[in-house]
Amino acid sequence: ALYKSGTFKLNGKDAIGLRKKEIQYITMDTYLFPGFTVMDNIYMASPEYGFMTRKIIQKRFDSLMKEADCYIPNVRVENLTAEQKKMVEVIRCYEEHPQLLIVHELAYRNLMWANTLFTKLKNSGTTVLYLTSKWEDMLKIGDKVSVLRSGKNLGTFSKEEVLSTPQKTYYLMLGGQTMASLLEPM
Repeated sequence: ALYKSGTFKLNGKDAIGLRKKEIQYITMDTYLFPGFTVMDNIYMASPEYGFMTRKIIQKRFDSLMKEADCYIPNVRVENLTAEQKKMVEVIRCYEEHPQLLIVHELAYRNLMWANTLFTKLKNSGTTVLYLTSKWEDMLKIGDKVSVLRSGKNLGTFSKEEVLSTPQKTYYLMLGGQTMASLLEPM
C-alpha cells in the first residue's frame, strides 16, 4: 500500500466510506467498463439511471458533451483510444459534481481540455486536488500549491507566491529540507 498511516477527512468526516458522489478520483489507470458505451459509463453510477429511458439519457448525454466541449462518439469504450477513455472519466466526474475531485496527472492534451471543466467545478464549489510532479501543470491548474514529500507537507503557497518566488517552491520540489531553510537568503 502507498499509505502507511494517517487520516483523510472531508468537511470533518472520515473520507473513507463516503459516498461516491462526495469524492471522485481520476487516477493514471482507467476505470471504465469496456463492453459498455461511453454514455452508459458516464451515467450508470447515477441513482436514477435505471429509471430513465434511453431517450432521456441520450438527451442528457448530448447536452453534457456540448457543455464539456467534447465530441467523443457514443461507442463501446473498448473502441476508444487511451486519451478518449481518460476524457470519458473526466466527463463522468464532471457530471457527478463531487465535493472533492482528486486527479493524478493527466496527459498534456487531456489536461488543457480538462482544466476548463475543473474551473467550472471549482466555481460551483468542488475542491479539485491535482497531484503532479510537473511544474507547468501545477501552475496551470493550481490556485494553491503544496509540496509533499515522504508524507509530509513541506509548504503551501498561493499561485502568486509561486510565480513571484519560483526558486523557493522549486527548491522544495527538488529536495529542499524544510520551510525554515526558505527563510534564509539564497
